Amino acid sequence: MEKSKVKIRITKIDPERPYEEYQYLEDQIPEERRTKIQRFRFEPDKIRSLVAGVLLQEELGAYLADRDTTRYELKEGEHGKPYLSGADDFHFSISHAGEYVALVIDDQPVGIDVEKVQIRESVARRFYSKREQEEIRVMQEADDKQGGGNRAEIAFTKIWTGKEAYLKYTGNGITNALAEIEVLDPVFWRTEHVYFSGTPIADGTYYVTICSEQQVSISDKIIIETEKIKAE
Repeated sequence: MEKSKVKIRITKIDPERPYEEYQYLEDQIPEERRTKIQRFRFEPDKIRSLVAGVLLQEELGAYLADRDTTRYELKEGEHGKPYLSGADDFHFSISHAGEYVALVIDDQPVGIDVEKVQIRESVARRFYSKREQEEIRVMQEADDKQGGGNRAEIAFTKIWTGKEAYLKYTGNGITNALAEIEVLDPVFWRTEHVYFSGTPIADGTYYVTICSEQQVSISDKIIIETEKIKAE
């Protein structure tokens, strides 16, 4: 099996700080992203987008260091998925939620999603398959028997991040057919030629999943940065 070149960077931020304390980072991102950031109404969203842009620029800089930069251009697909035009071996995906911003880099198409661990029953009823709903029910029963726990919340978030990561992998955007994205079904994996790999982070309060074309365990691929990017 070919060794995966996937790299996952996860940066912790403080979304409760004023945006102006992160604004010094704007010099590290292109004008297009600065304009995009200003469209956000809420400061936490601005901070997350800014930090995501900084991480991406660092990885782009490393990739383009020994290349003719005139051959490459950062573009967006039909449904808004960003990609580096001219690069067949540089693919990336960005996600952010709460206190964490995640970036995955690979040499083939990839998607990532990070979410706070929680359960939303209305979402499960609408967007989860029968198999996935049953998995959550079984975990809830296990929690009840143990007199507590968050197995059901983890199961819900594991499935949801898988669905979101798959959508980012394909670049097809949000779809009403989320129940057809069977994260727990090996048949779906084989049919779509994809693999899902996920793990809890931040003492189990968040969950991150990637969708890629190679089977890889991400637990030893994650770089969590807590001090690299900070408010001033």
